[in-house]
Amino acid sequence: MTHLITCMGEILIDFLPVEEDGRTVGFRTHAGGSLMNVAVSVARLGQPVALASKVSTDAFGRFLRSHVSRASIPVSCSTVRPKVR
Repeated sequence: MTHLITCMGEILIDFLPVEEDGRTVGFRTHAGGSLMNVAVSVARLGQPVALASKVSTDAFGRFLRSHVSRASIPVSCSTVRPKVR
């Protein structure tokens, strides 16, 4: 029997420093947070997973939704709204 695993909570963007000559010259963005990591890992194991979270319509929200889509995780349980922080 297969069960749908639903991950509920916040998804985040990690900003990792880019360094040159020992100085931080910028940042790289990565989708992250424990909820995101669990959902992606479950999907990679081939188990059905859904994500329930609030996501903004801004560039950060589009970045997160794109990452979730590439991992083949449905976001139909998530709420997409402007100015979600």
